[in-house]
Amino acid sequence: MTGAELKKLREEAKLTQKELAEKLEVQQSRISHWECDDHKISKAYIKVLNSFFSKK
Repeated sequence: MTGAELKKLREEAKLTQKELAEKLEVQQSRISHWECDDHKISKAYIKVLNSFFSKK
């Protein structure tokens, strides 16, 4: 999952970075870094994100 894909999924779910961060129990800055591709999303978090967005 790329940062652009994450941003698209988040926006389609009508969530802010802060709201998504709260649901995933991470800091908002982590979501920002992922979306900007400053940090690679780990395989573990890719699984969490896929599970979260498949429920939406």
